[in-house]
Parts: sequence; C-alpha cells; structure tokens
Amino acid sequence: MIKQKYDLRDFDFEKIARKESNPRTRIRLLVLAHLKDGTEQNQVAKALKVSESTVKRIYRRFKDSGVNDLKDRFKSGANYKLPKDEHETFKNYILEQQKLRGGGRLTGYDIKCILKEKWNVIYSLGGVYRLLHHLGFSWISSRSRHPNHDEQGQETYKKTL
Repeated sequence: MIKQKYDLRDFDFEKIARKESNPRTRIRLLVLAHLKDGTEQNQVAKALKVSESTVKRIYRRFKDSGVNDLKDRFKSGANYKLPKDEHETFKNYILEQQKLRGGGRLTGYDIKCILKEKWNVIYSLGGVYRLLHHLGFSWISSRSRHPNHDEQGQETYKKTL
C-alpha cells in the first residue's frame, strides 16, 4: 500500500485555523501555517510556545495523514479496577441490593464499601461514580421513601388538617 504524502502548499492553514473551534487543533494548524511560510521549526516552536518535538510530530502527522488527522485522537482513559467480565455481575448486584432496601438509596460511599468487601477493589468516590455512569446508572432518581414510611398515617394526617 502506497502512503499518500500531503504537501503544505495545498492548504490555506490560516483560513482553516480561523474556522476551527478546538484550540489544540487550531495550534496544530498554525504550526503548519508557519512551516508553509518557511519558518524554521525551532522558530515556530518559540513563536507558538510549544516544544520543537511537538512541531516535528505535527508536521509528520500532516505529511502521513493530512489535515483530518490533526484533530485530537480518541483516548480510552485508565482501565477499570473492576474487571470488565465482572461489570454485569456488579450491576445486577447493585440493582438487587437497592431492591432489598426498604427505602433510601445506596450512596456512592455504600457502593465503595461493597466494591472493597465483595470484589476486593479499592475505588475513590469519584471512581465509583465514573464506574456507575459507565454501567448506565444515573444519579438522578425519584424521591426515596424512608424505611419506616407509613402511607396510611400520612393520609390520616392529611385528612385531619
């Protein structure tokens, strides 16, 4: 397979940069605009306050893949501490535990303790919420009922007002 090489002279990087909303992509376009004007790589790095290796990397990316490859690439982030094959089991366990509660909600702290005791993984509170979000849980919920909730007593109270 032959790689297509892109040429700086084929693009108006300044015009493209003016329309670009992402600041990182805009910097990359400005690097290429300076290089197209004949500015040395070390001078471009100084002018845009980036490292020389960044300038070289941007130029190489453009040469290999063109303007479309200048956008940020997808980043997967850190791996989950809870193994992926346990995610469904964990989700079902949380749903089951919520149903067993007479009222109230499982809090992030409760779930953090469950993860430590049952799966032997330690999460920060923020990590628990990221995991729950990944599993499709929402922090928005209806108003919970107290475990000692007495609906008949409430109705009687409303009638006596």
